Amino acid sequence: MRSTIRRPKEGNEEQRMLAAVARAFVDDVVEPRAQHYRDLPRSERPSMAEAAGFLAQADAMGLRSLGIAERFGGTPADPLTQALCVEELSRGDAGLALSFAQSWLLGGVIAATGRPSLLDGWLRLHLEEPGALLATSPVELRRVADSPAGGLPALRLTTGSSGERWIVEGEVRGVQAGSVAGAFVLPAARDDGDPVLLLVPRDLDGVTVRDVPDISQGIQSAADLDLKGVRLPDHNVLDGAVDPVPAVRAYARDWTLLEAAAAVGVGQALFDAALRQVSERVQGGQLIIHHQAVAELVAEMATGLETMRAITYRAARAVTDRWEDATTLVLAARLESGEAATRLGRRCMELYGGSGIMREIGVEERFRQAVTLRNGADRDAQRFALVQSVAQRAPEDYLGPEDLVEVFARER
Repeated sequence: MRSTIRRPKEGNEEQRMLAAVARAFVDDVVEPRAQHYRDLPRSERPSMAEAAGFLAQADAMGLRSLGIAERFGGTPADPLTQALCVEELSRGDAGLALSFAQSWLLGGVIAATGRPSLLDGWLRLHLEEPGALLATSPVELRRVADSPAGGLPALRLTTGSSGERWIVEGEVRGVQAGSVAGAFVLPAARDDGDPVLLLVPRDLDGVTVRDVPDISQGIQSAADLDLKGVRLPDHNVLDGAVDPVPAVRAYARDWTLLEAAAAVGVGQALFDAALRQVSERVQGGQLIIHHQAVAELVAEMATGLETMRAITYRAARAVTDRWEDATTLVLAARLESGEAATRLGRRCMELYGGSGIMREIGVEERFRQAVTLRNGADRDAQRFALVQSVAQRAPEDYLGPEDLVEVFARER
């Protein structure tokens, strides 16, 4: 059983059509595959080949290149359209949805900052490759957005010898969907300390990708990267005519928005699961939905779901229409949606009782995804940014001593 309020009314006919495509992909492809992985030990994840085959099924539906310019082979889409699609994809698997979202946004960053030789060659070929994804560490990339207060990136870019133009060294942690991505967009610091963006293909010598365990345990998994003596061609340094900082700031804002949309999708999945339970389970000779306490719980969940959806799509409209307070609304939506999805998860687990923790049911998996979205790596930084936006106060007004301010800057 599904909620009768589950279809968002946001967007025009074309936007709702794309959301319907994402919905069909979840129902026909993602859900059966997600159930397959629920039945496997958590240590067993899809191989690169399996993931590529799975993701390639989204290519024919136009879901892998939303928001990338049509001249590169992409599908034009504004932030509202992307949010609608992420919500639908997150009903099946939030990690998968955010893997798509990150690839969309990074494609936009490359298109804005890359040199013509890179855009007309590599980017076009990348989008033609079935199932190929771009990935980054959102926390690391935000260092560029917050430059110079965000601190130096983890990678160092130096001039090479023996005819090599650039050498990259360092480690990057928490790369979203890094386990299956074909290339990475990563920030680095030049010798003079200025930040720069790099396009690092996975197959370069010196690039090591290590899968890392995460609480959400979705179809996609994060990874850590080790780069040792990686020789990078000149055009893989994204230092075209456009300053990268504005492009990265737009990425950070839109990524935060799509995280909120993912939380809405997870919340919807949890609410649908709750409705199935209360409409099928019998207690005391009647369906439990007829018990007043349960009915009140369901009403509370419905209200929470629609509240998080309303604030998220208000933020999406603000970004799409370039409202002055768009960033403030996005931060508020991100924080509230993560909390609301976690509350929905707890209520859904209560309705399922002991069976709620069983992996084959799927409720505990979505609860873990909700908790992951709530406990983002930069959650505190987002709270401080929201306070600063609405009250015009800097983080140091709350943190106190200068050394704490420095710690805060490094963690961001």
